[in-house]
Amino acid sequence: MRFKVVLSSLAVAVALAVGGSAQAASACKGLSKSQCGAGCTWIDGYKTKTGSKVSGYCRAKPGKATGAAKQKATKAGEKAEAKLKEKKPKAAAKAKSAGKDKAEKMKKKAKEKARTKVDKAKSKAAEKLKSAK
Repeated sequence: MRFKVVLSSLAVAVALAVGGSAQAASACKGLSKSQCGAGCTWIDGYKTKTGSKVSGYCRAKPGKATGAAKQKATKAGEKAEAKLKEKKPKAAAKAKSAGKDKAEKMKKKAKEKARTKVDKAKSKAAEKLKSAK
């Protein structure tokens, strides 16, 4: 598991070092139509159903997350993995102890059931002996 965390951290570091458009999401914001270039796309102005006017704007091209969004997703994944590592042994121990408890309860129940059957059989046998005399 440590290997995966180190590997993913290394991959993120390499991607940030190599990727020239690491801040593409924020780089597109606020650009005019003529400035909106590579890694960005121009959205023409439009009118909503309620009648509000939305001006044209430049935004990052849809697809893979870049920049801060990618870092945020990576960090969230690492946190989730760390929590899973932390909870896994606890959950396994809890399940194991729960299994032991359940097995013990089942054994006790089976013993009690057997005792009641034996007691009933003894009482029936005793009644038969009394009636036979």
